[in-house]
Amino acid sequence: MFGVRARSPVCRVCTGLLRAAAVMVAMVLPSAARAEGDAANLELWTGAESYRTAWSLYTGTTWSPFGTLQEQGFRFRLVAGQSGFEYRSDAGRAHGLAPFAETLAGYQIKSGATTIKAFAGAWGYADILSRADLVNAWNRAQFGPKFVAETWTDLPASFWLATDANWSSLRNAYWTRVRLAAHVLPALSAGLETGVAGTRENTAVRIGGLLRYDWAAGELAASAGVATNPTANAVDAAYGLRSGVTPYGTLLLLLRF
Repeated sequence: MFGVRARSPVCRVCTGLLRAAAVMVAMVLPSAARAEGDAANLELWTGAESYRTAWSLYTGTTWSPFGTLQEQGFRFRLVAGQSGFEYRSDAGRAHGLAPFAETLAGYQIKSGATTIKAFAGAWGYADILSRADLVNAWNRAQFGPKFVAETWTDLPASFWLATDANWSSLRNAYWTRVRLAAHVLPALSAGLETGVAGTRENTAVRIGGLLRYDWAAGELAASAGVATNPTANAVDAAYGLRSGVTPYGTLLLLLRF
């Protein structure tokens, strides 16, 4: 997938995104705290994912313009982020970047203990495979439609079930996740997650454990486990690494205000 040694640009992008996310979180923390007793109609999140040969940093927001986040109604969502990946080039291991963004509109409904959200819109990304690509990133951009579905169900005995899926015709990209957890404390959940993600070129399957701490104004969630590595044949086998399985970890902070 990636094609050049670009460690300096990667580090600068990582640092910039982390700083931007920190500034946004600092700006909304006071408002989020006040939202505990109020009806929130906006949520902001920032998160990170890390695999052995890839990583991603992202931030996003969902807005409920005609009511609270708990009510049924229209939703608008914006997401932006940066991914980095490693692959084999003629010169050896190489590193690349993939900035991305998406804009979506959707609707939320409730049916008993289940909340369902559905979105449709557009997303785009750019594969940055050289320093020349970094200068002309817009010329590397690709755009396509995107569809998203999310559900949350409160189950008996303090359990909950969440499913997430999205798909785009751009590279036939898809991502799915299923989480099943229980409240071990009033604000703390623990459980398992599994998912499948990929494009027309490759597929990765993952399974892991999760922890989620939630309060009225937001949540902090983390997960870790193992995943099949879709770049194993291109990278790991070429360098004599033993396994196509990679550890992974995710972290997400979400605030409502």
